[in-house]
Amino acid sequence: ITVAQTTGGLKVYWSAVKGSTAISHYIISGGVNSCPVIVDGNRTNATMPALSLDPMTVTVQAVNEYGISARLRPRLWLHQPRLPLHPSRVFSCFN
Repeated sequence: ITVAQTTGGLKVYWSAVKGSTAISHYIISGGVNSCPVIVDGNRTNATMPALSLDPMTVTVQAVNEYGISARLRPRLWLHQPRLPLHPSRVFSCFN
């Protein structure tokens, strides 16, 4: 997993995985107080909204008809200068 800061959140990249049945979705999460993102199984990147830029561990889980995989953790963190969280780009999990 590679994570880079972008305006309004974090851009997360990962390598596709193969399951014994096709991967239907990926779940991207930053843990407690983050907004998980669910994307189609053919994707290998997503933008995860960030409510703050406090340190977090981003994980990616693959989903198929048998369930949810163990969490894949980042191997590389790309640090970039802090970008302002523009008010129109700050998302809430509860909208």
